Amino acid sequence: MRPVLLGPTPIRVLALEAGGPASTSALLQLRESGLSVKLIAADMDPNCAVSSLADEFYRVLPASNVAYIDEVIDLITRCHVDVVLPSFHFAMREFAELDHPAFVNDFTAGLVCQDKWQFYKWCRDNGYSVPETTLLAGSNKIKASKLYAKPRYGVGSKGNFALAHQELKNIADYLQHHDEYIIQEFIDGEMWVVDAMRCDRQFLGCTSARVITQRAGHAVAVEIITNPELAALAEDVLNKLDYEGPANFDVMRSTGGDYFILELNPRFGGTICFAHAAGINLPAYLLSRQKKFLGAPIEGRYSLSSNVVRL
Repeated sequence: MRPVLLGPTPIRVLALEAGGPASTSALLQLRESGLSVKLIAADMDPNCAVSSLADEFYRVLPASNVAYIDEVIDLITRCHVDVVLPSFHFAMREFAELDHPAFVNDFTAGLVCQDKWQFYKWCRDNGYSVPETTLLAGSNKIKASKLYAKPRYGVGSKGNFALAHQELKNIADYLQHHDEYIIQEFIDGEMWVVDAMRCDRQFLGCTSARVITQRAGHAVAVEIITNPELAALAEDVLNKLDYEGPANFDVMRSTGGDYFILELNPRFGGTICFAHAAGINLPAYLLSRQKKFLGAPIEGRYSLSSNVVRL
């Protein structure tokens, strides 16, 4: 990941999918960081809350529109954008092919992570604990009585659902006409999220949070706890991937005490708001490389309401 050099002129930072929790939180943290930045937001919803947070807001087409990529590149050019925050999910492959200098994403490793089937196989081949997983066409091979279905390239919990094994045939007949799906063994236990940073081939640390409450697949209350086992797992995975930048892990701690990697989002996750409340500002570090934005998080319970508050 190339360094972002701050100077007397504000760095012009663009957040795509700005109405989403990751981009919204990243913009807020940069606004509060004291860094010399100009914040530019783009989203398909002109009424998203972040439109009042940014210095400039632009309505753009949905990422599914064939003209979206050209529109974003035109916006980068017109607004003289220096950096596109790695907080977006959609069109990563298309942006990777452009090799535009404003993007600081690690697209090489990131595309492996974004494809949940490829990432599962990578984890399995490297000896990490993951739920047994197949593509929909091979789902009859899974013997677990309780299963979990999710889109291969999905984001958040949209389209995800649990099901019993005996329901699989009927569900498979329905899903084959929709997005490409993977089927996983359902792991009972505690959900954890890990927000980590690796830059210049060095693992810089992470925050680990036990999820207390979720709403629509998003954590709304967590307990941040120093967890050396999860930190070591995150460091090992990112080092083996040779991944650069922010990373967001979803991990399940089974009832037997084992950690299973569910997903690795190659970007800022929506849970960076809790890391920020605990004293860590990952977006500010990414732009400045100033270690004052890292350090040991303040342990405790945090809840997301209109603001993130410590309980």
